Amino acid sequence: MLEIKPDAPNTKLALAYLEVYRNGSPAAAKKILAGFDPKGVAVLPRWDLTMLERDYVTAEKILGELTSKDFKMDDFPKTFYQGRTALARGEVELAQGYFAAAMPAFEGRVSEDPDDPDAHVDLGLLYAYMHRKEEAIREGRRAVELGPESEDAFHGALWAANLALVYALVGEPDQAITLIERLLITPGAVGSRAPATQLNITLAELRLRWEWDSLRSNPRFQKILAGPEPATVLPESR
Repeated sequence: MLEIKPDAPNTKLALAYLEVYRNGSPAAAKKILAGFDPKGVAVLPRWDLTMLERDYVTAEKILGELTSKDFKMDDFPKTFYQGRTALARGEVELAQGYFAAAMPAFEGRVSEDPDDPDAHVDLGLLYAYMHRKEEAIREGRRAVELGPESEDAFHGALWAANLALVYALVGEPDQAITLIERLLITPGAVGSRAPATQLNITLAELRLRWEWDSLRSNPRFQKILAGPEPATVLPESR
């Protein structure tokens, strides 16, 4: 793709994230993006890669250098990213303030288009970060209902992956791990929306992202992380 169109931003970003998915190396991904930032599209991926390295001080600095105008190309306000960074650092009260500021934008998207699975996916994740358990699960499940894998194999897997993350964040490890086990062998459970919402189920993401930390003491999850990346199994082969 880059040979055909060397300056294609999304292709460059996808190549960088392959270093994460394939080799578990955010540092290698950042090297690919070094000096690359057409129209600011690489700023948030750099923040995300820094979060994967758990360098939260630098991640916070990256966000601090951005203005609200820098987020016009994104569906999510700056406060959403600030809240996630603060929560990762253990600053719960500060994080909740950021999330509360972001909430009208998320709820507004659901109100505008209640049949859009993406809107429910994003709102469910926000509620999960806010520890609003019942609402988070409701929205995550609603997205899966609106776009089941039986009707949309690609996006449906991504919405199921989001539900797994919601379960992990709100303290439902068994439900989260059951979904993870299935999605690791499911085609399509890797999206291209990083760093907005994490809709990816790969061993690298499970090992690196702080959002999965609540599962790390679970023997089932430990077994998953200790194994190799399982082979993808097509639905008709199961």
